[in-house]
Amino acid sequence: MKNRDTYIGGSEVAALVGVHPYLSAAAVWARKLGLAEETPENDMMLAGTLIQSSVFEMFRRRTNAITIASEIWNGHPVHPNVGGTQDYIVEIDGARAVVEVKCAFTWASAQGWKHAGEGVVPEHYTCQLAYYREICGIDRGYFAALVQGELKIVEAHHDAAGATLGRYLCERAQAFWNAHVATRIPPEFDGSDSAGSALVAAFPANDGNMRAATESEIELVERCRERARLRDVADAEYQRAMHALKSAIGTSDGLTLGDSDRVTWKADKRGRRIFRLGENEE
Repeated sequence: MKNRDTYIGGSEVAALVGVHPYLSAAAVWARKLGLAEETPENDMMLAGTLIQSSVFEMFRRRTNAITIASEIWNGHPVHPNVGGTQDYIVEIDGARAVVEVKCAFTWASAQGWKHAGEGVVPEHYTCQLAYYREICGIDRGYFAALVQGELKIVEAHHDAAGATLGRYLCERAQAFWNAHVATRIPPEFDGSDSAGSALVAAFPANDGNMRAATESEIELVERCRERARLRDVADAEYQRAMHALKSAIGTSDGLTLGDSDRVTWKADKRGRRIFRLGENEE
């Protein structure tokens, strides 16, 4: 398995096209330059790792897959900084396929798999599997996802669109490496917490000097000040709407909106009522 500092991996490539829920392109850049560390493993991540082989065994029994390789690193035949470790490579009905195992333990993470029956999975996982299929030169791919105790098997589309996505992601990853990692020039820092952390890692200290702003920097200052004014107005409107919603909920645990959406205002283990707007529900 290669040093992760030398390539863009499958779990990172979605950040380069702006569809990763937790990772930004700037954070990937900071990682590759050794400015920031990998996300530390938490209990949920560890649990997913420990049961991965069991989830795959469920998949194997259901599909009669023949295991060819597991936890194997492959690099792109053309792009030197494109690669990754596939969970499994199997053979099903005489054709090879890449299999990625996923686990969704919480209600929130399970929402990304609620349309798995129609072949819809979280976007960053779609990118990961398309990336791996292109790297390995394998048309077929599967997700074996354990979603709140239920195994969901999703076959990725092995059509022209899927192949085009894989090629695009590999080309985008190598272009990102050439333009930013190799040159140490950071990509744009977006508004995510991930990018904020990368910014601090890239510029950890100041040198004690002031300098005159350029014209473009003056424009940035004005834009930032205007956004701050708009934020203050939006924050006040949000607080007003939230208080009205809490008042409507009253002594109930919350409100349901259709089959899967909900808003809650209920006590945690310490007895404190916590307000959640559904997408953050656990």
